[in-house]
Amino acid sequence: MAMLANAFEKGDGAPQDFQQAFTWFSKAAEAGDSYAMYRLGRIYAAGSGVPKDYKEALRWYQKGAGAGNADAMYSLGRSYETGEGVREDVQQAVHWYDEASLRGNKEAKVALARLGESIEDH
Repeated sequence: MAMLANAFEKGDGAPQDFQQAFTWFSKAAEAGDSYAMYRLGRIYAAGSGVPKDYKEALRWYQKGAGAGNADAMYSLGRSYETGEGVREDVQQAVHWYDEASLRGNKEAKVALARLGESIEDH
């Protein structure tokens, strides 16, 4: 389902259709696909085919992070760092960047360096 959603989102092998992408990512997320949960968060944060809604994006990032998705963890950290959909909280941002970094997310490592933190400090 998530692969079909990607195809619709990118117009790769299927006509580009953000509504179809959203529909299929939703089905995949409801079935427990952590990548789809992350992608739904991104869709809500960007307002791609749906109204921009940072609180809904945060909800999907939390679900994806809880299911072990490193990209969702990074995005959750970014939400806490920027205050998008949640009260700004650098400690929570560092926590989620740390978790994402431990799972190999390179953006999280950059964010930790930018914030002057390191995994060894935690």
